[in-house]
Amino acid sequence: MGVVFRAWDPVLDRDVALKMLLAQDESTSDDVVERFLREARSIARLRHPNIVQILDIGAHDGRTYFTMEFIEGSSLDSLFEKGEPAVPSPLDSTWIAPERCEPLDRIPVGGPLPLSRALLLVRSIALALQ
Repeated sequence: MGVVFRAWDPVLDRDVALKMLLAQDESTSDDVVERFLREARSIARLRHPNIVQILDIGAHDGRTYFTMEFIEGSSLDSLFEKGEPAVPSPLDSTWIAPERCEPLDRIPVGGPLPLSRALLLVRSIALALQ
């Protein structure tokens, strides 16, 4: 739905991650734009050390965008390709078997997820949104 760039924010005087809709013109449905903005608003409500913060939401030259904290590092895809650090494949049905999943009421609220579980969750959500 969108593409992410490394960009410079002159007002904040720092690098940011800029996410824009892939293509946006008169034919882009309002539903697509609303879903994109809903993604930004949903992220903005989250407060966790492992989740980037939304810095700005807006439009420029008719293109909707949002900016986030820029974090230097590898892409999620490259971590899955390398299998590091012990990252299960989102297509590995045995890894997400019901008996391996914790009931929601047993996941500590406000506590961090183990890295491999967090990466799998993010990857699964990203695949679902494509």
